[in-house]
Amino acid sequence: MSSEVRRLRLSVIMPALNEAAAVDATIGSLFAQTRLPDEIIIGDGGSTDGTGDLVRAWDSRQGVCVRCVPNPARFAGGGRNVAAAVATGDLLVGMDFGNLAAPGYLAAMEAAFLADPHLDYAGGPHTNLARTAFEHAYGAMIDPWGYLMPHLDQVEARRLCGEQYRPGGLNFAITPGFLRRCGGFPDWVRACEDGMLTRRAYVIGGRIAYVPDAMVHWHAASGSGELWNRLHGYARWSARLRFNHVAIHRNRLIVAACVVALLAGGAWWWPAAPLGAALGFGWAAARALHWWVKLRRYTRSWPSPAELGWSIWIQLVSDVALLRGLASGTVERLREPAFSRRCRDWISAPAV
Repeated sequence: MSSEVRRLRLSVIMPALNEAAAVDATIGSLFAQTRLPDEIIIGDGGSTDGTGDLVRAWDSRQGVCVRCVPNPARFAGGGRNVAAAVATGDLLVGMDFGNLAAPGYLAAMEAAFLADPHLDYAGGPHTNLARTAFEHAYGAMIDPWGYLMPHLDQVEARRLCGEQYRPGGLNFAITPGFLRRCGGFPDWVRACEDGMLTRRAYVIGGRIAYVPDAMVHWHAASGSGELWNRLHGYARWSARLRFNHVAIHRNRLIVAACVVALLAGGAWWWPAAPLGAALGFGWAAARALHWWVKLRRYTRSWPSPAELGWSIWIQLVSDVALLRGLASGTVERLREPAFSRRCRDWISAPAV
């Protein structure tokens, strides 16, 4: 009987656009794996900061092929598609550029697909890369499960993240055949292409799994502007695609709308403005404290004064960003019904 250990050929695929500052850290994390990738392919959406040259400088190190391929569509879905089209691996492993793979990431993904030959699509947990008080507060308020990961044992991690989990672009693995059955990632949408693919994977009956040991470290927003852009863009595209985020954020949006209305009403009746400011601050402070109380069950510690203050601010900014993004996306969906219909039809279409 042969004692040869079975291996899959692993192709790491990532989209990139002007990511020069993150190249060495991102690709370096893949070269620090306990199981090296067989190739790394970047779908470059037309970078002008030298991203491509920095990526190609890693080529052939430790026998790993590293290359860039052009992504005419520019969006992330197109970048993943062009990388997948030239990949030669048995398994396509992906994450967002700028994130860092934990040392056992690729080995865990490979083990999951070797253990279940019928597995089509999988993903794993992520935790936040936080250095400042703002980034710690961002992780706790916006991505609490990711914030908790360093504080959880394996049993708790499986229970919490398994319940909340859907594969996403920041951490996934998919077989080339199943990606073809899905028709690739939708390359005509600026955001939420990973959510669309996951919904389509369930529609066509793919076998999907959660891999708790396949960890990716995700970079938190470093300031208020980045926080606004992320949440506004996410909410806008969720509304355009008619994802269920209005229902999820209903209470937040009602309060945010009341606060905005009161602040605007201050132009006609001055007490409305301070009333709106007090309502907004009180609501944000209550929700921030609510989350920290829940998180303390696992972290065994309270936030610093700076983290608590930033948590309240992040709640305020995120509420307004979500409100504006969902409003903008809803208006765009009504103005361009054919686009939303195209997205819904793509998700529900039979397998290719």
